[in-house]
Formats: sequence, C-alpha cells, structure tokens
Amino acid sequence: MKSSKNHQKPAHAYIKAHRVVKTSWKIGKVAHLSNPILRRLRNQALRMTPDSVSRKQNEMLYELVKV
Repeated sequence: MKSSKNHQKPAHAYIKAHRVVKTSWKIGKVAHLSNPILRRLRNQALRMTPDSVSRKQNEMLYELVKV
C-alpha cells in the first residue's frame, strides 16, 4: 500500500483566499446599492479613484508567492 502524503496548502494561500473573498463580498455589496443617493456617491467615488488603487488590487490578486 502506498503511503499518502499530507498535501496541505500553505497558510499564506488561505490568507490570500480569505482576503479575495472578503473584498469580493464588499464590492458586490456596494455594486448592488438600491439607494439613489448612495449610488451617485459610489459612482462619483469610483470616478475619483486613482488608477494606482486598481493596479494595487490587481497586483495583490495576481501576485505569486514563492514557496
């Protein structure tokens, strides 16, 4: 019988996954606002957000960690 190796994901993988899930949930909540005033504020805030913020979020999402 072959011995089964314990294949566990590193802790940083769970931390990153948790961060992605939390961020996605927050973005979804903001995206589905029903109050027209809050929608207007959201849209204006997004227009004013610098491109560097989006770039940093993408870097965090697609960054590969060396193991």
